[in-house]
Amino acid sequence: MNKYNVIIAAGVVVALGVIGSMFVNAQYTPATKDRLGVVPTAVTVANGGELAITTSYLQVTPSNVATATLANATYAGQFLVIENVGTNNLVFGDNGTTLAIGGTVTLGATDTLTLIANAAAQWREIATANN
Repeated sequence: MNKYNVIIAAGVVVALGVIGSMFVNAQYTPATKDRLGVVPTAVTVANGGELAITTSYLQVTPSNVATATLANATYAGQFLVIENVGTNNLVFGDNGTTLAIGGTVTLGATDTLTLIANAAAQWREIATANN
């Protein structure tokens, strides 16, 4: 298998080499990985449930309209993308401890929330996409 030291998004090379202090070594294997080399994890969550951070890309199916919380980040600079792959809304609220997003974010079907961790292991919102 070939290894490419690049980031590929939608078939276009968008970065090569060093990004900050992290060296990018993405492997593209269409059958098992997304284009950043991350295997998405499928998760089902009920109202009041906590999402464990097992990968940087969670595909979440709310079992009903669910307000969920997140486990603490592991390290500052950690990225997390959450995609609602279900038909029910998935709601996240600022709890001041693990999630500091300045309000409430509601993800409908196919919407995404992108977060980064700060030095206090809190998740901070980078972007929300209404897809």
